[in-house]
Parts: sequence; structure tokens; C-alpha cells
Amino acid sequence: MRFKEGDKAEFVYGGKLTKGVVTEIKASPFGISYLMTFDENNKTIWVAEDLLLSPAQVLKVPQFVADWYEQHRHKLEYSIWGYIYDWDDQDCESDFYDFMKNDNLKPVETLIKMKDGYEVEKEPLYYVKFVDANNGNKCYLNVRSDGCKYLNNSVQNDIFKTQFTEAEIKAMDERYWQFAVPVKEVEA
Repeated sequence: MRFKEGDKAEFVYGGKLTKGVVTEIKASPFGISYLMTFDENNKTIWVAEDLLLSPAQVLKVPQFVADWYEQHRHKLEYSIWGYIYDWDDQDCESDFYDFMKNDNLKPVETLIKMKDGYEVEKEPLYYVKFVDANNGNKCYLNVRSDGCKYLNNSVQNDIFKTQFTEAEIKAMDERYWQFAVPVKEVEA
């Protein structure tokens, strides 16, 4: 058995590649069949194992690439051409500019592939960790919804935001970045 209940798989239905979820499995002397549930109406169909494909990996891109793509997707090819044509006039300090000039990332190919679907990569989150000069205890930057900043010895709670992206930290104060600690390290 290649698939188990709950797995996503693709198969041809009505002449089109269709995505579905395995909801039941039957073995017979002729092979293994999977009951596939698909579309918004929860249609089902039995499909032989040899007719199922593992779904293609979803393209993951940074948020700034997704933002540019969404702004230009209606005239994508023209917008890519225009960006490259006006290369000397682009903001050379932007993340998107760095993405476009890095040929190892295959930026044009990536933008074109985004037409078939994509996901935005989750940015890593950080705590801003300080040491209390009075007692040597660690404390974290806490920002209330009204923007007030506090130092507290607890992490993420309902009142304060304590997990930040790199951009959020640098926007508050560039100097905070040197005290950034990945959330994974603190919670491990």
C-alpha cells in the first residue's frame, strides 16, 4: 500500500488531473483500490492504486515574492520583463531585488511556476532576550497591543506579544536584533 487514510493523492477524473483525499482502502485479488473524496461537494470514486499519483510538492516562496506576484499576476510576463528592463531603476536594497538578481534561485522560473499555486514560507520567529542588570535573570521584550514595551520574565501570553520576525524587531530598534533568540531554542 502506497497510501493510507487521510493521504492526499492525484488522479485523472473527467479528463482532468484531480486532487483528492483517501477515505477508505480495499484490497482484492485484483489489487488495492482507494476511495477518493474530492471537490467541494465531497464526491467519491474508487481508484486503483496504479492510477494514483502523489501530489506535486507545493512551491514555497518568501512573503515579499508572494506580495510582488499578487500585485503583478494579471500581467505577469509583462511585469517580469518590465522589472528586468528597468533594472537600473529598481530599489537595489529591497529583498525582491536580491531575489531577482540571484540566478541560483531561478527567480523568473519561480514567478512563472507560481501560477500553478504556491505557499508563503513561514518566517522564523524570535524572542528579544535581555538580562536584568539588577539580578542577572533573563527577561523578554513584551509589546502590548497599544505599542507599549515592557520587559518581563515570561514568554508569549494573551496580553503581550513576545514573538517577532526579524523585520519587526529591526523596525522597533535595530539594536534589538543582537538580542534575538529563535523561539525554538527558548522552547526546547
